[in-house]
Amino acid sequence: MNRMIVIVFVFIIVCVTCTGCGSSSLDELVPVRDLSYNRIEKNTALVVKGDITPVFDKPLELVGYEERKYREDSEEYEALEAVYKLKLASVNCQVGGQVRKGDVLVSFTSDELDKQIKEKEEEKRLAKLELQHVKELEEIDDEAVYSEQIRSIKQQIKICDLYIQDISSKYKEINIICEEDGVVRYINPSLLEGYVVPNSDLIIVSRDDGYYEAQADDTISFDVTKTYEAGSGVERYELKVMENDAGNTDDNDENDDTLSSMDTAINDEKKHTVYFKPINKDGRMLEKTILMETELNVLKNVCYVDKQAIIRKDDGDYVYVVDEQDHRRAVSVKTGDIVGEYCIILEGLSGGETVTLP
Repeated sequence: MNRMIVIVFVFIIVCVTCTGCGSSSLDELVPVRDLSYNRIEKNTALVVKGDITPVFDKPLELVGYEERKYREDSEEYEALEAVYKLKLASVNCQVGGQVRKGDVLVSFTSDELDKQIKEKEEEKRLAKLELQHVKELEEIDDEAVYSEQIRSIKQQIKICDLYIQDISSKYKEINIICEEDGVVRYINPSLLEGYVVPNSDLIIVSRDDGYYEAQADDTISFDVTKTYEAGSGVERYELKVMENDAGNTDDNDENDDTLSSMDTAINDEKKHTVYFKPINKDGRMLEKTILMETELNVLKNVCYVDKQAIIRKDDGDYVYVVDEQDHRRAVSVKTGDIVGEYCIILEGLSGGETVTLP
């Protein structure tokens, strides 16, 4: 009887122990898993075929822009200073002002050269007085011969003139002379303060053809009857699109045969050049580069898509098109201008396709 009680007691202990193992150790070794299918969806966008209003947001470049920089070499300038005792006399131009070939942009004075000129002018003055005196003597005394003396005095006056002319030509070498017509774009502040900084740009004079150009896709068209605005910073210009001959820069419609028509300037990338003529600039200097940002005519029945869908590679642009089975395939596209958040598709898509976004 006692033996039976012991067996039952042992059996109960074993059962309790096994039950504890099932509720703790097995749970740690075999965690609960969610076996449901979670599908990862890519962001997508629909390719639209319809109307859209483009915004032209590009820089305009001044056509024919060139600039000439006027400087003083340090060694040459120091030598001139030592020999001629140069001093800056005046700056004869201003930023934005028109200058002509031969104009003295910056003039210098030289105590040494001025002294030499005064000496020769005085010598010339005295020679002329002597010549006048000799001629008077010749009129009084008919028997005296003064021809040789008169010839010698005239030769002396001629030498003085040549000497003065030579000294004046040295001023031309010293002064900064404008070499071609243009507009003063820059004056070194040092000149305005009365001194020269050698080996630096002192004066910059630029020239241009008086109008701007920009590259635009074939999807972009401008209204030749409208006025557009562009500028850099606070400086704003009113512009009109130039019709027909792009070289027509004057109000009297003079032609420039060296430039092609705006309507035919189309390159292999389906872009064309648009030319803009400033109006009412009130004598202001044109900036080299200005930015135009304006809404243009509505594009009718074009294909466009979220610009994030465009993947740009060295070999071109493409998108990933998603089919009904959720399969992706790369499609090469020809892109046009960016219109807000959208990109114009010129070739490769027809509208209605679904494409992936990053």
